[in-house]
Amino acid sequence: MNVMPDMDARLARHKQFWGPKFEGEGAYFAAASPLPQFRSAQDRYAHWLDLDYRLKVASESFEDAFFLGDAVPRIDPDFGPGFLPALLGRPYRIGGETVWFDIEPFSDAWEIYELELRKDLDYYRTFSDFTREMCERSEGRYMVGVTDPGSETDILASLYERESLLMDMVLDPDRIKRLLSKTGEWWREITLENERLIRGAQNYTAAWVPVINERPWGPLLSELSAMVSPAVFADIIAPSLERMSSVFEQILFNLDGNSYVRHLPEILKLDKLHSIEWDPNPKWGPGGAEKDFTTEESISVIREILERGKKMVFNEIPAWQVPVILERIPRDGVFFYLEFERLNEAEDFLESVRRWMR
Repeated sequence: MNVMPDMDARLARHKQFWGPKFEGEGAYFAAASPLPQFRSAQDRYAHWLDLDYRLKVASESFEDAFFLGDAVPRIDPDFGPGFLPALLGRPYRIGGETVWFDIEPFSDAWEIYELELRKDLDYYRTFSDFTREMCERSEGRYMVGVTDPGSETDILASLYERESLLMDMVLDPDRIKRLLSKTGEWWREITLENERLIRGAQNYTAAWVPVINERPWGPLLSELSAMVSPAVFADIIAPSLERMSSVFEQILFNLDGNSYVRHLPEILKLDKLHSIEWDPNPKWGPGGAEKDFTTEESISVIREILERGKKMVFNEIPAWQVPVILERIPRDGVFFYLEFERLNEAEDFLESVRRWMR
């Protein structure tokens, strides 16, 4: 894939997205082939730490890729949900699609304080070398994303026995806040290292959410939030998210599932919150599981976010839902990212939404 002649124009569109929402801004439409990634479970297991293999697969994946509309070519160095625990030297396993922590969590919380980032391990070297090498090879053809280290709360949930963690959130919240401060130290160090590696080669920050920012930003989430009450979220998780936000200029929050909606009032209070990615719970249909953004419940959530002055990203949304949604919500500042297996399907989609383009 050669340098895209309109790359600067596409990046200008993303810069506009990251600005304040304004009347007449309109919607954004990005259509692309599936992102370059490992598709074979066997290959992932055999070559997970094989830097040359990973670089070869990543580079070759771009040869037949297409990126239309507001899509910016990018690649995500995927190291899985077990990424940071693995950097702490904790055992992990490689599943069919990603890396998971495969450990007995600590039953004694104080053991967590004995952990430290292990930069001497192959896992850390592969992460840093892969990111650095992909940046060098990109040569302006694509953006390289930062590796997602998770969140303070989810890192802690991978290290501390889950039932004890949830109980302590209610019975001993000060202990959990101290532990989150510790996991936050690791999170901050890796996040800043990520940003340093990326910014050494490109002037934009990319991530697994398909919007490119000229300013340092991060997509934040907390999977553990689905298990806690609004009171616990406000007391423990919201301050953790605010602390994580401090390393960025802007943040996007991943509202992942219907159980997160009860925390939306607190999420909307985050100082650096610019936008939200909303993912309702998938429902099973004839074609398998599919996220449905068109229900009354989903539309209500979308409207609340937009009416509070925030922007929205719809990541890998089913194409048929886009016009249905746009007929029912404010359209300024919404970003739709869709993946298509065939180029003609992507072109047909963009033609069908042309009336909403600006």
